[in-house]
Amino acid sequence: METTSEEYANRYNPNELIKRIESRSGQISPSTRETCCLALLKKNPNLRQVAEVWSVYYGSKRTALNQVDNYKRAGSDVFSHALLQKLDNLREVFNENGMY
Repeated sequence: METTSEEYANRYNPNELIKRIESRSGQISPSTRETCCLALLKKNPNLRQVAEVWSVYYGSKRTALNQVDNYKRAGSDVFSHALLQKLDNLREVFNENGMY
């Protein structure tokens, strides 16, 4: 059975989650990286940190932002309502960094 993002959030601190997401190891599957991204968002919704981690996983900030929009459309079963509101601020984070 696959580990949920809730279990990852309980098991690892944010830095450990980032290491798993950014790992070059082929042993970490894309679905595990994605689950770790979700766990990081649940555990520590620091938008700048999340933007950087998602851009590493998805390859570009534009792609990461599109993925965030997809998750927002998926509904509150993935993110809390408050976190969905905070994700709207990702656009500002990307624009501030000038790397959009």
